[in-house]
Amino acid sequence: MGPNASLQHPVLLYPYSGRTVSTSIGEWFATVATSDRFGLTRENLIVLAHAERSARVASGNTPLAVQGKSKVERFARALNEFWTGTTQAGKARALESIEKLILDILGKMNSNEPLASAIERCGMNRRVLRRQALTLVMSLSRTCDGTEASRDAWVADLRNMFRDMGIVPPQGQTLNRAISRPRGTDWALHLGVPPQGRLPFDTIHNAKGGEYEGVCVVIPPDDHRRFTTELFDAWASRSDHEPARVIYVGVTRAMRLLAVAVPESHLPQFVAILDAAGVPRECYGE
Repeated sequence: MGPNASLQHPVLLYPYSGRTVSTSIGEWFATVATSDRFGLTRENLIVLAHAERSARVASGNTPLAVQGKSKVERFARALNEFWTGTTQAGKARALESIEKLILDILGKMNSNEPLASAIERCGMNRRVLRRQALTLVMSLSRTCDGTEASRDAWVADLRNMFRDMGIVPPQGQTLNRAISRPRGTDWALHLGVPPQGRLPFDTIHNAKGGEYEGVCVVIPPDDHRRFTTELFDAWASRSDHEPARVIYVGVTRAMRLLAVAVPESHLPQFVAILDAAGVPRECYGE
């Protein structure tokens, strides 16, 4: 149905080697999809994977550092996720992280309490809280040049913005202590300069319900859980399996062009599955 019903584009397979997701996947997909043959634009492409890290790395973005408990690091990470996220769900998740941080600084967030519960308990206006979070992400610098002086300046700007907006800790506490700079420098990795020309990316879960001109679904290599082996075994036997359902959601986001990045070790099994079903496909590297 629809304007794309008659398209005869094959499924593009991109085998990659190594024990981790390849950083070359996104650029390969962009080069092929924007060629004269397919004629798509980078803005209409997306890289999807079950795990956010896999999608991020495959698209050419630097993986985020391990998240710590520092309020400064929590905010830097949420800021990164907001500006690198490409779906509304991803951006909303980042804003919710900042809203939790605001409530935490105000002393209104209990440990492990859901955001909605804290807002209701405190009788706060959700719209006001969302505007405050948006003001913070739109006003604060999203990058840091990596020097000691720039890191100090970024933290100072964050404190000043909270102070100017009247977001201050309860009496007896200071904003400088509530927003204290972490001892190390790993938190500033969230504020690195994003690569030029990166592709949009997100998790398959966040992309559910969305449509994109071109989609590259990334299947990761096996780890100790043997996720990928179980996936292809279930796929071949057509048995009910949650990872297979996740991949189904991912591939059905594509309107015009679908690519699948697959570990070389599982390529023969994948090709056999597609060929048995009569699915037109092209495998790069063959």
